[in-house]
Amino acid sequence: MEDKNSQPLAVSISEAGKLFGISRQQVYKLMKAGRFPKPAIRLGTMSPRWSMAELKAFAEKGGAIHGK
Repeated sequence: MEDKNSQPLAVSISEAGKLFGISRQQVYKLMKAGRFPKPAIRLGTMSPRWSMAELKAFAEKGGAIHGK
């Protein structure tokens, strides 16, 4: 049985963007600029996934995503 309060271990680019209130396109722009973590997992070439632990650590450090 799955706990309704549990979080996934990894999320898609859309889900990662939603966590920070930004679009997929903005995630890509920030990654290119070195201001957003690169995906930790690749499920093929078209399915990057971000580790929730890595995104949480990024957010706790202040996650330089403001000033889009």
